[in-house]
Amino acid sequence: MSQRLSNRNVLLTNRIIAMLAWVCFSVSLPMFSVRCTAAPAADHPFILWTREEAAAIRRRIETEPWAREQYATMLRQTGLGQTFRNLFRFLVMGDESVIDAEKKYLVSLIGNDPRKFRGDTGGGRHYDQYLSVLRYDALYDRLSEVERRGLEDTCRDFIKHHCEEETLQFTRTSWLPNMQWPRPMTAHLMAVALRDEKLIRQCFNSRGGWKYYFDDYLADGQFYCEEFGKQYSMIGEMFLWCRGVERLGLNELGYGYTGRNGATMRRYIESIIAIGYPRTEIPGGLPHYPQITMGDARSSGFDGAPPYLFQKSIVVGYLPNGRGGNASWIAANMNGRDHKNAKVDKMLAPHWFELAHVKWPDAGFDYFLAQMRRPGEARYIPSLFWGCAPIDPAMVKPPPARSYLAHERGFAFLRAEESPAYWESPAPAVALQLASYYVHYAHDCFSLLGFHAFNRPIYLNRQISNGYGGGCPWTDSARGHCGVMVDNLQYELNDADPKRDHPHWPNPIGEVPTRHGFDALVKFVAARARPAGGNVSLDNRQPLASGTLSLELRREEKEVWPGVDLERALFLTREYLFDILHLASDRPRQYDWHVHALGRLIDAQLWRPTQFGLDQLYAMTNRAIARLLADPVEAERYALKDVHSLSVGDGAWSATIQQDCALSNVTESVLGKAWYDRRIGVRIHMLGESGTSVFAGRSPESRRAPGKEANKGDRSNLSNEIGGTTLIVRRRVPSTTFVALHEPFENATPCVREFRRINQSADAVAVAVTGNGFDDRLLYRYWPNFEQPVTVEGDGESFTFSDRAFVRIHADRVDVVGDLRAMRIKVSGRPSVVINGRPVTPVFESGMLVFSKQ
Repeated sequence: MSQRLSNRNVLLTNRIIAMLAWVCFSVSLPMFSVRCTAAPAADHPFILWTREEAAAIRRRIETEPWAREQYATMLRQTGLGQTFRNLFRFLVMGDESVIDAEKKYLVSLIGNDPRKFRGDTGGGRHYDQYLSVLRYDALYDRLSEVERRGLEDTCRDFIKHHCEEETLQFTRTSWLPNMQWPRPMTAHLMAVALRDEKLIRQCFNSRGGWKYYFDDYLADGQFYCEEFGKQYSMIGEMFLWCRGVERLGLNELGYGYTGRNGATMRRYIESIIAIGYPRTEIPGGLPHYPQITMGDARSSGFDGAPPYLFQKSIVVGYLPNGRGGNASWIAANMNGRDHKNAKVDKMLAPHWFELAHVKWPDAGFDYFLAQMRRPGEARYIPSLFWGCAPIDPAMVKPPPARSYLAHERGFAFLRAEESPAYWESPAPAVALQLASYYVHYAHDCFSLLGFHAFNRPIYLNRQISNGYGGGCPWTDSARGHCGVMVDNLQYELNDADPKRDHPHWPNPIGEVPTRHGFDALVKFVAARARPAGGNVSLDNRQPLASGTLSLELRREEKEVWPGVDLERALFLTREYLFDILHLASDRPRQYDWHVHALGRLIDAQLWRPTQFGLDQLYAMTNRAIARLLADPVEAERYALKDVHSLSVGDGAWSATIQQDCALSNVTESVLGKAWYDRRIGVRIHMLGESGTSVFAGRSPESRRAPGKEANKGDRSNLSNEIGGTTLIVRRRVPSTTFVALHEPFENATPCVREFRRINQSADAVAVAVTGNGFDDRLLYRYWPNFEQPVTVEGDGESFTFSDRAFVRIHADRVDVVGDLRAMRIKVSGRPSVVINGRPVTPVFESGMLVFSKQ
């Protein structure tokens, strides 16, 4: 009886279990189908820190003195970055006191309609809610079901607005990522926080989404297409996206994604380093690591520095007085505002590089972090956020620094030293702008963007505008760059609509024909002002009005300067920069070649004072220019001061500019006597040509006036202790070639003894440069027939070559790079000959070395 009862009980139990299983399955089936679209499970929190990471950081604080001290410092900090600090205190340290304020701010987002946001800067795509995404992820367990549902519904509506209602045509130059990517990236991060794979992929593939950015926006597989100084706004949020999708098992959408042209998150962050010059040594302080700077906002973040010396940088140095250093956070007017119209805090370089170093420890980011240590610190002490340990500067190795040509982004960077020693080397480096249009373009085609040597800037293109540089007669013109001006052209007038008068020349034309060779002895690049493919792409046509990125207000123009064919070639060695700028027109033009050097003119007694009015610098008959300079104060600001001229006839000449202190008492300088005691400068040599006039004057300075916006290029109100000299070489002819040598020096001791012409014709130019330890020949063949060999002769020597060649003559060896076909040169003895790394056998005839390529 008991056995039968037992069997009946088992049977009944099994039936009940089966029924319950069926009920549970039926109830859970819809939920299961929904969950199938979700990303692989990752428990909240997971974007900033997982619970395991939080526990590890807490153990570090409890066991490592530096971390304990850093946390104590964090508790004393206020202002920017407070949301990160509060979430850290809660998630890592279990501090409940910060929850209420952060939760209150978070739930105030519920029901907010992104379509209605305007803000005080035009709104729309400035709308940035990434901090609330982090709050949602961190405080998930402290939200009620109603609060979660309200926030999730708000997020889904936000994502719908971006993914389904976006109308902007995203191209490389139709938008401003620093201002217009906050809303799209907020949608991306909301999808991550919701852990919804379908929405994550929808955002990834959306108009203006992650895939577009890496497939189409980044140039040359890594470069930002606005001026480089503006890319800081979104990098922190990009790292958060990568962390989030990686932890959801979707790394192929973040760190692991490779764009169509090879762009990756790593390459993009490495581009910040790729545009770096060698460091600037600051006696009594810590070194500064500058970057290529261009565009309409060139200001430095260097607190307390004198004006006109520092621009954009990787690492902000420290002055002898202790001021300086990299900021960790920023909140800027146009880089993101939230639903309360508050500026949104953004991470800066110390955070990016800590994240990058932890992710890619072999990339060399730790070298730059080590340089960010404060005065008196033996190690770089990181934040506690990203798992980075203190960094000993003696234990890091910098990355190599190759020379390169960025065809799409439109610039070349030549570095005499390319090994890891580059970053601390006195060897020169120079950046050449080509002719691509970029957002906030400053009409700088074919100009030198900067020239550095002896761990010091030599040439900089200073900004002197009130506010942004757009429209400034100096800053937004070839006049204010180390390039060439033709007929004082700048503004194009629109008689039908004068409001569309706008700075126009030099006109960008996109990718141009180039030649280059980056050899150990010499780095070479040349470019011609013609569209490489015969046409100018829409993205490279500048808008025909100020203050717009409209794709409709663009027209195709295939000339940088109307009616002028132009090419520029640079040869960079450790000793000098050889510079050829060739221009040709079918009628007489006024060509002004200029450089802007830090320092003052030396041997001024060889020069005579001269009148050099505004009409010499600007087209005063142009109504736009006349209007800008109608204010006498403005007119005075844009003038060259203390102008002197040098009588050169048609002969070769030189000018020396040295970085002496411009103050009457060097002890009152910020940089200190040791800075100026190095007596660094540049001597500019130029071969003669009939009809040459040479002028030098004090470079214009910005005006600081009550009620006027501060200069976006230089915010310092200190005295200009570094000075500044603008050198102008003027010729009025149909065609001309400026053949120049830029010779940086230290201790007031130039090393070049002779710079002379061997031969110059309509086809080519050949020069000799001799000095302490070098005896060089530099040969350049002009477009369009540069591939055809040409023979040049002079001073008893001859060379047959195509394209270009460089010859360095030593007593025991002659090194040649380039396309040299034959040569006959003067030598002493019987030196060996190496051409492009391959030994060859020459013939010696009566003190002449003869080589002919068979």
